[in-house]
Amino acid sequence: MIKFGTAAHTGLDARKMGAALAGPGMDTRAWVSLGTVAVVNDEGVMDYADQHAVALDPDGISVDVELDPSGDLVTCQYLGIQGGRDVQVMAPIRPGDSVVVGLPEGEMHFPVILAILNSTSFRLPMDAQRRTIFDNARLLVFAETVPVDIRTRGGGRVLVEQSGVVTVGATGIKLGANAAEALVKGTSYRAAQGNLDTALGVMLTALSAYVTAIQGVADPTGVATGDVLPAIAVMQSAISSFEGQSYLSTLSKTE
Repeated sequence: MIKFGTAAHTGLDARKMGAALAGPGMDTRAWVSLGTVAVVNDEGVMDYADQHAVALDPDGISVDVELDPSGDLVTCQYLGIQGGRDVQVMAPIRPGDSVVVGLPEGEMHFPVILAILNSTSFRLPMDAQRRTIFDNARLLVFAETVPVDIRTRGGGRVLVEQSGVVTVGATGIKLGANAAEALVKGTSYRAAQGNLDTALGVMLTALSAYVTAIQGVADPTGVATGDVLPAIAVMQSAISSFEGQSYLSTLSKTE
């Protein structure tokens, strides 16, 4: 019984198929091929871990690939996920990666890497319960070991680091379609507020001493000096309680 799709666990031998179909008038050129990122080392042996297999240049990225099943070594252009003028989406490519290579016109003079494949060595990302993070119900952008860096020519940037820190670099950030209120600079505000509360405490202490000293002296306003001391004590307690706590986030920072 012939199995298709996800039920097919063994692939066809492209080399044998090509030989079987070869004949007068048949085009035996390979237009698409599987391959592995690799380079021939100084001993003439294919090396699947040599970083020299990938070369970065302002004009593009060149990657050496061993084609399968032919065994030919070609230098491919790698466009990442999306190349072009206005938008580019780049993903790292490493020695040993399994790739799909396109061969325009069936020739090897301008091969292009079309995709990087998952394999038994580079599997789908898993969660703590050993289930695949991707559930086929949403778009997932996942980075296993590298940061995710989103930026524009104008200077906007979102950097998601493996440590869990997310840094937003921008000339302005809006949370909400009608955002108009400015965020408080918590650290600076709390420092200034602390200085203010310290000054208030000094004043209240002096006032308390003064009221204590003049108790029993006739007050032309008609306010009993003894009634002022409890009010001062309440204010001092409130300031002390307020300043004894931290109101600064350990998670979010701003400029």
